[in-house]
Amino acid sequence: VNTKGVSKTATVTLPIQLINGSLHQPIIDLSMAGTLSRVSCAVVDVLLAENRTVKTLKLSKTGLGSVVQAEGGHILFDPLSGGDSSLYQLDLSEMELGDTGGRKIFEALIAGRCKRITSLILSNNGLADETARVMHQLLQANDVCTLTSLDVSNNSINQQSLCRAIKRNSTLKFLNVRGCPLASYASYASCPIPHAKH
Repeated sequence: VNTKGVSKTATVTLPIQLINGSLHQPIIDLSMAGTLSRVSCAVVDVLLAENRTVKTLKLSKTGLGSVVQAEGGHILFDPLSGGDSSLYQLDLSEMELGDTGGRKIFEALIAGRCKRITSLILSNNGLADETARVMHQLLQANDVCTLTSLDVSNNSINQQSLCRAIKRNSTLKFLNVRGCPLASYASYASCPIPHAKH
């Protein structure tokens, strides 16, 4: 797939048979595909729509963070919400989302985009207070939140209100906050995840 930007052309290598399900693999890892653009993301989504064996899509290190920052989280979630795909885990780690991109991911989830995603990995993305504020809104909205697993490790999220949101959330079973300055250990230890196995 050749994608043209304003000032450059990038070549992206997509494993077509892996993405469309012909190889019957539960994990699709596109971290080595190159820098994905809006166009290549759309191609992936079309191929993935009927894949009934995929469980996890890894978009780490694909550079899609700038696309999400510019256009919003719906660019990832809207195409994934159609079709009969069995996808439920999305790995967006090290995607260079930044705080603005992280906020837009959670805004898309609050809007009900792609309810099939129950596991979301956002580690090492430069997420901070702007993202944490919207993440708090999602986690408190039990009628909207479909996440059972959330990894926000190695980000700069430092929100005390996140602890209160976790207490009120009824869907989350796993939360990874390693490497985040989430206040003190005492505060974190006092907010267990409901229904989670320890």
